[in-house]
Amino acid sequence: NELNYNSDSNLNKITLDFINTNNIEFNGDIINYVVDNIIVKKTNLKKRKVTIVNNPTYSCNNFLVNVKLDDNSLCEISLHDYLLSILFDKYSVNYNKELLKAICILYNTYAYRCMSIDKFVPSINYFNLYKPLNYYKDVYENYNDLVNLFDSIISEVDCMFMSYNNQLILPFIHYSNSGKTISNTKYPYLSSVSSLWDILAPTYLNTIEYSYNEFNKLLGINCSSKSSFTFINQNNTKKLKIDNKIFSLEELKNLLNIYSSEFNFIINRNNIIILIKGKGNGFGLSLFGGNAIANNGGNYNSILKYYFPKVKLLRYIKELS
Repeated sequence: NELNYNSDSNLNKITLDFINTNNIEFNGDIINYVVDNIIVKKTNLKKRKVTIVNNPTYSCNNFLVNVKLDDNSLCEISLHDYLLSILFDKYSVNYNKELLKAICILYNTYAYRCMSIDKFVPSINYFNLYKPLNYYKDVYENYNDLVNLFDSIISEVDCMFMSYNNQLILPFIHYSNSGKTISNTKYPYLSSVSSLWDILAPTYLNTIEYSYNEFNKLLGINCSSKSSFTFINQNNTKKLKIDNKIFSLEELKNLLNIYSSEFNFIINRNNIIILIKGKGNGFGLSLFGGNAIANNGGNYNSILKYYFPKVKLLRYIKELS
């Protein structure tokens, strides 16, 4: 692909970066590009109009992300623009700037991870829904002001990422929990930590009421007020057993429109009331709790260290490949 550039300036830039990064002593002008012992291209660096950069670094502006759209086509954008979209999606006027930096680092990590494994980031995934920036121009009247705010956030945490045992982690985020985050054996970097700030969240306790007809139709079962509801552990996973039918918590969340992993049931004669604590899966960073830490003087580092105590916060300082 590099050899097909219409202009030699891009190819010269890549070549000069390679020379500098590898400390090659080269003072000539002519560069031959050889494939299978055949010279396929020749450029003259003397004609260059590029700046030689020593020790080029990772940057959200020169790291490109392939976003896989729902029609399976790929849209190539800069990591900077991808992070802008994420911050618009997660933004609340009540969020402290330090919390937004923590969010930015987690999705920086996610982009690096996806590009290194799959070579693309899915636009619809478990962690966020990507939308182009033009969408947010219609959503936010203060779009330009927010872009300036987000630019400063992205710049401050540029190249930062989270790693556990030399593996890039997934960006687990939830709005609030029942007072404690949840660990998960599938993801050993997820820890259960106290988050008592979340008890004050407006989403701490909510209820959904279903008649037995509605409840049975949603779950495809036939239960009544005399049925047995029991939480069990199966293969190290918490599940709910209703009579003889077993459901995973994820199944119940989707079928019953529950937006938290912490819930219980009140079994009445004529209906079932679901008590829901928190909002989200309870994994990783609590947005409500992280915002409280920031408002009490904590920075993005202290927020991430608190909710991901096993994980290292690192920064790329080497050349992009």
